[in-house]
Amino acid sequence: MNHQQTAETEAAIAKDSQLLEEIFKPVWEKVRKAGELIHQLQGENGRLNHKLADLERTSSQKIQSLEQDLTALREELLVREQELKKVRNENTQLIGDNGQHMFSHEEREILKERIRELIAKINSYL
Repeated sequence: MNHQQTAETEAAIAKDSQLLEEIFKPVWEKVRKAGELIHQLQGENGRLNHKLADLERTSSQKIQSLEQDLTALREELLVREQELKKVRNENTQLIGDNGQHMFSHEEREILKERIRELIAKINSYL
């Protein structure tokens, strides 16, 4: 191989190398931008997963608290219903079978008002 052929070969290689560089330069730029976008999306995904975990934990705690409140209200309702039943039984015993009242008019009004209060409390929990 003579000097001219070597020079021509080197020139052809340099030209091919430059052509390949021009062809691949936009591709590499797109790959770089895609990598940056992937990195950005991974970070955002991590933040969203963290936020989701926080929301799940918070909602779980709120649900648990509401369930406890509901249980307490049901227990209180049962107590109030038992009180009401007791008062009704006492009222029935005091009235007697013949319909005559053992209470004075004023005592009956106080008893009616007490029953209304108990019913209102029960209804407020329902």
